[in-house]
Amino acid sequence: MRKILICLLVLSLCLSLLTGCGSKEASSGKNDSQNHPVYVSEFPIGRSVSDGFDHASFDAAVLGISLNYITENQVISPDILYFALSSLVPITGGNTQKQLLSVLGVSNEKTLQENILTLWKSQFYRTQNTTSLIGHSLWINSTAALSEDALAALADNYYTSSYVGKPTSDAFNQTYRDWINGMTNDLLADQVVHTGLDSEMIMQSASTIYFRSAWKEPFIEEATHKETFHTSSKDVSVQMMHQTSTYPYHKTDKFETVGLPLCDGAVLWLVLPAGGLTPDELAVSTNFTEWLNEATSSQKDIQISLPKFDIGSTVKWKDLLSSAGLKDLFDPDTAEFPDFPGLYVSRIDQMVRLKIDEAGLQGASAAEVVMTSSAEPESPIQFRLNRPFLFALRDSDGTLLFAGIVNDPTK
Repeated sequence: MRKILICLLVLSLCLSLLTGCGSKEASSGKNDSQNHPVYVSEFPIGRSVSDGFDHASFDAAVLGISLNYITENQVISPDILYFALSSLVPITGGNTQKQLLSVLGVSNEKTLQENILTLWKSQFYRTQNTTSLIGHSLWINSTAALSEDALAALADNYYTSSYVGKPTSDAFNQTYRDWINGMTNDLLADQVVHTGLDSEMIMQSASTIYFRSAWKEPFIEEATHKETFHTSSKDVSVQMMHQTSTYPYHKTDKFETVGLPLCDGAVLWLVLPAGGLTPDELAVSTNFTEWLNEATSSQKDIQISLPKFDIGSTVKWKDLLSSAGLKDLFDPDTAEFPDFPGLYVSRIDQMVRLKIDEAGLQGASAAEVVMTSSAEPESPIQFRLNRPFLFALRDSDGTLLFAGIVNDPTK
């Protein structure tokens, strides 16, 4: 049975997970506190690897459309974009849903739900050296009608916590920003402060990931010093970290790569394109994407020099995903949301940040999906009790408790 939870408890849970309470399970629930009903997902407990979850085609597609022709820093989170798009499937229909499933690389929603469960089980965990926290929330305009069954299904199958309120409310917007910051350990705070709920949205979702892990072999701070980094247009001075050890290594005619192991099994692969190739050209190379899907390497003694960095991006996915075949979703005339005539996705934006230093790596991402309506809003029915009227009060069991007529409310 679903337990009653309040909004503050949800936020406290998110924060507690970041501070080491990742084994506590949250119960699904509903709450009317502060006019923000909440359906809270039960988090699947028990980490497992992503067996049977083949998202290589999706990863390759988003790498290709997002990293091609990039001259500045760029960082994306394919995993969280996959999650954000997946949550649209149960509320879409027709060609819109077919295009979504095709882009996600699955043939039906049942397989997709299995993938989402696998994603949660493989990426929602905390150990002594690693924190991996993912989350998904749906923010619903109080004027929209979404059934309790639909909210419960989103919680059960897509681990979605749902909130209802007014998008123009400062308090509701602050709750939204607090949720993202809580789920990303404030790593995106500088970007989140500039975002919020679109004032005309019908629904808006936020999918997040926070990941922090220590290097298996930390870099020695005393070995870090300034060196020159050659950009495509000029030389710059950076803080360069140094380490000599045995690392996974792979080399082809198009690139060479070294894998930096993190605690608990993650690996940061650092890839240098061969002479004449730019990183964005390599990103769409079949030679590279095939290797990335099934990384092969051998152990080599490596003397590595790696710049410390802290980079962030805001990626606007609407045009990029349209070019990849996801067109109907963004078109008011073709988007199919069976329960919401005229609804379409007006934007999908992703905030991402990744930073590394001598101790390890920390990264976060939040993907926002905004759904608005092209349908003319129905004028509210005018019901003015400015002349004599009747009234009747029935109890919950149908008993007629009071009834009467008001001819003159001043008497």
